[in-house]
Amino acid sequence: MSSPVYADLEIYVMPKTAKGYPVQIRNEGREFPKGYLPAEIASWLRSQNPERDGEQLYQMLLADGALRDAWVESRGRSANRRIRIRIDEDAPELHPLPWEIMREKTAGVITKTIAADSRTPFSRYLAGPWEPGQAVRARPLKILVAVADPQGLERFNLQPVDAPLEHTIIRDALAGLDPQTLHIHYLPPPITLSRIEAELQNGYHILHLVGHGFFNEKKGAAFFYMADKDNQVQPVTEEKFAEMMGRQVHMPQLVFLTSCQTAVRSPADAFRGFAPKLVMAGVPAVVAMQDLVGVEAAQVLEGAFYRRLIAHGRVDLACNEARAQVLSENLPAGWNVPVLFSRLPDGRLLLVDEPGESPTAAVGQARVQNGQIRLDLTPEQAARINEILNLSADVPPQTTAGTAAPTAATTEQLGNQLDMVLQAVDAAATSDPDTHTDSIRLGNQIVSRSELLLRKAILLLTNADFTFNEHLQKKMLVYQQGNIDWEALPPLPTPDSYKGQIWLRVYKDIQPWVEHQFDDPDDLEIFTQTLANFMLTDYDFTTTQAQVHEAYDLLLTANELEPTNIPILLQMARALIWISPSDISDEIKILNHALQLLHSPSSTDEWFHRAQALLMLASNQLPPDIQPLQMARAIFVQLNEPDWVQECDALWQSVPPAQFTFQPAGGRWRVDINDQAGSVMVIDFHANGQFEAVQSGVGFQLQAHGFWGYDPQKQLLQFQGYVNQTNPFTLAITLQGMEGQQVVGQGFDGLAYRLTRMA
Repeated sequence: MSSPVYADLEIYVMPKTAKGYPVQIRNEGREFPKGYLPAEIASWLRSQNPERDGEQLYQMLLADGALRDAWVESRGRSANRRIRIRIDEDAPELHPLPWEIMREKTAGVITKTIAADSRTPFSRYLAGPWEPGQAVRARPLKILVAVADPQGLERFNLQPVDAPLEHTIIRDALAGLDPQTLHIHYLPPPITLSRIEAELQNGYHILHLVGHGFFNEKKGAAFFYMADKDNQVQPVTEEKFAEMMGRQVHMPQLVFLTSCQTAVRSPADAFRGFAPKLVMAGVPAVVAMQDLVGVEAAQVLEGAFYRRLIAHGRVDLACNEARAQVLSENLPAGWNVPVLFSRLPDGRLLLVDEPGESPTAAVGQARVQNGQIRLDLTPEQAARINEILNLSADVPPQTTAGTAAPTAATTEQLGNQLDMVLQAVDAAATSDPDTHTDSIRLGNQIVSRSELLLRKAILLLTNADFTFNEHLQKKMLVYQQGNIDWEALPPLPTPDSYKGQIWLRVYKDIQPWVEHQFDDPDDLEIFTQTLANFMLTDYDFTTTQAQVHEAYDLLLTANELEPTNIPILLQMARALIWISPSDISDEIKILNHALQLLHSPSSTDEWFHRAQALLMLASNQLPPDIQPLQMARAIFVQLNEPDWVQECDALWQSVPPAQFTFQPAGGRWRVDINDQAGSVMVIDFHANGQFEAVQSGVGFQLQAHGFWGYDPQKQLLQFQGYVNQTNPFTLAITLQGMEGQQVVGQGFDGLAYRLTRMA
């Protein structure tokens, strides 16, 4: 029986603000309106009743109406939801809360313990610039068991660890499993850090560590009591253990920590604490205990966890099922103790062959038939391919929400599925050297190879943009809260380095937003440079560069197949923004080529792509080029694209005001319009904000009246009124300067205007 399909639900808790902790719920790429977690939740204390505490914690999380509505709608859309609570690293005070005990209590419905329900696999997700690696397919699954029972524990008021009993718990828990499926190696004492490291070099998938742990609140650090070479107790810090794990070429995919307090998080640092430190070192998943576990409960817990993990490969689901098993056994103190820290968006730790397995199952062999490359797909695979082909091929707006992008997990799944399709298609084309077709039949769909390459590139670029923008947003939030140690920042990057080139773009982007805070240009320069440096602190460009270069290579191939495909050209220009941040010459060539191909648009799509190319051309330099920006905005207005109009307006904020004075009030002005009719308009500007105008051209005369407004900061002249009493109109002109006695400007309709005062 195949595993159910789970919707992806992320609860992202952000650093505290004056209104509380902002919370964003995301469900399958859709972002619901933000709500707020009350600030007092940080000081919430549990009682001796975990069921009642779980109901209270759940109610506090969803006390905000916006969050409750998002939760209810997500639950209504899908009963099966993979729930990941992601607490921002700048809100570490929320990590000690026992989120795993939350119980959903709804009138008329059986109460659900979320982290013990097979329909809601639960984990604490730790985001970061790390690659979680590939799920394990190899069998047998190799587990290294290390039970640390050093001599001298009594010096720390600790009881000796019963190593034979711990070995028995694991043996009994996993009894009956096929040796070809699972291999366990018990590390003999003394359990030293060096012996664990030496054994891990033999390649293990899982490290199961048993012993005593301790979290020192004064030092803000976690320790594990291991042994020295003489088997005497030797505390090992989280830093030392994590460094050892980080050195491994064959790092375990899972570390299971059966010890007291190894899951406790420091309130001073989101990455302090044994389990999260291991995740930071690169371990994809860590199961740790946030309290003591009884022997009987531990046996049930570990047995259920490993059996279910081997059955379906999903670590978060296995944790839920293990908690449920302890609840069913009615054992005290156990079900609410395990905490899963993960970097696995879909929870998949092991690859398990199942009938009807998920959309990323391998596709069949493609073949050449009747001049086409044909590839038969399962219904699930066909649905995935349709999802890929339905992704917008347009470059997305940067400053507006736009269409919801796929989640990181969905993007990876779509990319993997597309990779397999491309490999099968390429294999078929290679096997028949006489075939030169670019027509591919995928199930009932006919597509081109360039279209598949374009979609793969879009997935890569979307992921790169999302990761970078998310980083900048988080840094801006920290800046707004004033929690920056300016003296601890690294030196400014060198301008010729890649980071330096990105830094320069960020510097230019943020300068218009902070310049109003400074009267002294030197102070503005220093602050803007420093702020841009802070914005890029801790960002790892390695993964982003790899994704963007792969995307550009795919787009080059697609462009060779379809040289006049406009979306491919625009996506190439998008990629070049990353590849050569300080050299825009190639971007300009590509965009000008696209505009040449679109010199006479004949459809809505062509007009839209022309506006996109103009906007990208305008934004290639700061301050932006006014003329293509205005032309782009005029087209977007005509096409009724408010997101893109907003994009143009946001970019307009960085246009410096013109250095001249325009005072129209109380005067009559002649306006020469550079249109096909050579129109001339005479306008009377009244001091009360009203106007009357007469526009004349070859064979026509129009009268207009209404209200006018002028923004001297933006040098923006605007009109709103009626033509011939009944037809509404609006007009906006950006004034660019003086030529002799004339004021010259550019309308948002793309036309040039010249204004001459008559009286």
